[in-house]
Amino acid sequence: MYNFAIIDNSEMNSKRIKDKIDEMYTTWSPLSSLIKQLDSSIFVMISQSLIINMNFIKTTDNEKIILKDETQVSIASRKKSSFKKSYQQF
Repeated sequence: MYNFAIIDNSEMNSKRIKDKIDEMYTTWSPLSSLIKQLDSSIFVMISQSLIINMNFIKTTDNEKIILKDETQVSIASRKKSSFKKSYQQF
């Protein structure tokens, strides 16, 4: 099982990978490259700057995701349909 919950591209060029024990790792790979390397049955891109590990989702609605550590993240409008489909199949 993957130990990280969020891949966050909100910083300029670095990507922060938050693991389940709140350690942060940094990479400069584009998210489009990272998502191709991850298991698509577990990871989903919910915005241009966020990839989520669905194993860490506590609850979700049409607007946001709440992770098990209570972190809340918004789902981009253009990603809602694909997220919903991925999460239902998960």
